[in-house]
Amino acid sequence: MLPQDSWVFEPRIGYIFWNSSSPGSEWGADKLFPRFLGNAAGVTVGVDVRSDDSVWGLDDGRNDPSKAILTINQWYRGGWQLADFFRLEVQETANWGEGQDDITRQRVGGMNPYSIVVPGLPWAGILSERLLIAQASANFRVKKNKPQELGVLVSGGTVNDPFRVGDLKDFGGIGGVGLITELRFGIVTLYGRLGYAFPVDWLSDDPFLSFFGGLGVDAF
Repeated sequence: MLPQDSWVFEPRIGYIFWNSSSPGSEWGADKLFPRFLGNAAGVTVGVDVRSDDSVWGLDDGRNDPSKAILTINQWYRGGWQLADFFRLEVQETANWGEGQDDITRQRVGGMNPYSIVVPGLPWAGILSERLLIAQASANFRVKKNKPQELGVLVSGGTVNDPFRVGDLKDFGGIGGVGLITELRFGIVTLYGRLGYAFPVDWLSDDPFLSFFGGLGVDAF
């Protein structure tokens, strides 16, 4: 059962440090995974206040939101061109929440740009309000002075309530490795990512494999 319709007030305050040498073209809508060079970090504190904070979903304590839902989020991103053919990129995300439900929790899993990446897990397979996850990717140019890249990605960390039983103080580890490719041909970019998640006790299926494919076109 989904929650009742309600009004919500979502004030946020944050700070972002940004020092990137990536060209502006990296931030176009066709670039699903911008090739970041430099350093950037940010922190945000927010509160969600709903007109209706009724319990919804299963009776497991996970979806009994507070009247005021607190979120503190911190992130870092770094990228370095270590050689003509080699680029290293790292990302890190930490989040702490109080009084949350599955609407406000962080989406974790998969290899697309719309959640916190953990290769091998399904997209948004984990919903967590208290987590620390980091990833690193080594990216290699296929040919000198050409934009095509192949690479390897590893990601891992910890999330709370891994068994989804409402025990928000329980934590479990997650992690995975993936192969990534990004082929740029003029205005067209092809994306392919294949991931494998490391086995853990609270994941019932093994192996966990995920794939992401995408197409970006700079039409304007």
